[in-house]
Amino acid sequence: MQQKIREPNLPATNIGNSMHWVLQQNLLNEQTLAELQNQLAKRQIPFTTVKLIPFLNALSPDIQIDDKAVFTYGSTGLGHVSKLKNWRPGYFDDNLDYPLYQKYFDKEMLNSDAVSSPMGDVEKKWERFFLRPASDSKQFAGEVMTWEHFEDFRNGVRLVEEDDGVTLTLKDVVVMAPCKEILAEYRFFVFDGEVVTGSRYKIGDRVQSSTEVPSDIYYYASQQVVRWQPNRAFAIDIAQTNQGPKIIELNSANSAGFYACDIGKIVEAVERLEFSVG
Repeated sequence: MQQKIREPNLPATNIGNSMHWVLQQNLLNEQTLAELQNQLAKRQIPFTTVKLIPFLNALSPDIQIDDKAVFTYGSTGLGHVSKLKNWRPGYFDDNLDYPLYQKYFDKEMLNSDAVSSPMGDVEKKWERFFLRPASDSKQFAGEVMTWEHFEDFRNGVRLVEEDDGVTLTLKDVVVMAPCKEILAEYRFFVFDGEVVTGSRYKIGDRVQSSTEVPSDIYYYASQQVVRWQPNRAFAIDIAQTNQGPKIIELNSANSAGFYACDIGKIVEAVERLEFSVG
């Protein structure tokens, strides 16, 4: 059966003034928040800093923004708030389900051999493997697990899945793949099909941010986003491997960490977005 693709926000001619940014204070570290606020302030772009009430998808205190154009940066919970308040463009998360873009990028995916199924139906294929949610909802952090660890994890989900406020159940689809060797990992931010900035964020298993990105990795990312884009603002992570560069995953540009990316270029790319607010 053909999988339906949700339509992304489409450009229109009624672009307004500067985008009003809503920044989640209780997610960003102080240095990143300060740098983002500085980049917005020096361009005279309005912004509001908020706190999100955990698990409730509500702001404390609640805010009302009269500006027509709003862009959020924070967690997926802030994305839910954005949709409830009908902020546009708000939060870009169209078509970020892993099985969908795995189909489009095929062998270019690091885990092109990944399998997806509801968590309750996962069967043992490998003794040690990588597991992540199929959606970009960040229900849990993707990680390498042993089968024993996974069974403990699944049993924990089973025990609480009927409780109020639970965000992960045995019906939720997860992605499972055998472990791969990765030499380094890079993140690129993409707006309207263009890679605007990128950085390294890992060497092997060590988090190590750097502005140094090999030209072949940057070129590879640029070529892959020409093939297909899930929406108009996303991040793409690329792995450097012994078999060449491969795509790790795609994330929302509204919630992906910046690492050593040029925040000023991201802000300017958001300012260039045209969209419908009607």
